Amino acid sequence: MQAADGKIWFWGINTENKKNIGGTITKNEKGEYSIEKDFINILQNTDPQAIYPYDAQNVFFATKKGIIHYNPKIAHQNDSKKRFNIMIRKVEIISEKDSLLFGGSQYFKSQNQIQTLNFKHNSLRFCYSALFYEKIDANTYSTYLEGFDKNWTEWTNKSEKEYTNLPRGQYIFNVKAKNIYGIESEI
Repeated sequence: MQAADGKIWFWGINTENKKNIGGTITKNEKGEYSIEKDFINILQNTDPQAIYPYDAQNVFFATKKGIIHYNPKIAHQNDSKKRFNIMIRKVEIISEKDSLLFGGSQYFKSQNQIQTLNFKHNSLRFCYSALFYEKIDANTYSTYLEGFDKNWTEWTNKSEKEYTNLPRGQYIFNVKAKNIYGIESEI
């Protein structure tokens, strides 16, 4: 449905994951269209039947359970479109007796923090979390161990990754997250 300000409001179902999707389509001065996923959180929690954009501050969704009043100006105050950080919370050696190499919430930024391990400690578990808290359970993660993996892993809700029986070598562990808006974190 097109609002008075020219935005076209839409929603539908993503055929790949069967989740509700929606947002607005706007046309700029050059005649180019852009799509914004403005109200994805509403769509993930309801079953919308109709959208009525009354004006720029008042959009109404008719759902099977009632009416939702949405104000896009308030919704974007949470900076949902900005990139966010991800933290490695714990690194463990996996063995008969697990051993903690790192536990905390700091960034690894300098060469002084590189760990050299004895080859017998070639099985590791990395635990991490995204610093994006809206629908935190919907955050997904992808990892890449330089020197071992060929590509980034598929996106998953699992917030830990294990590597067992790594061959001798040098490795750099990379992790990134994606939030409900499809925005990826810093690596």
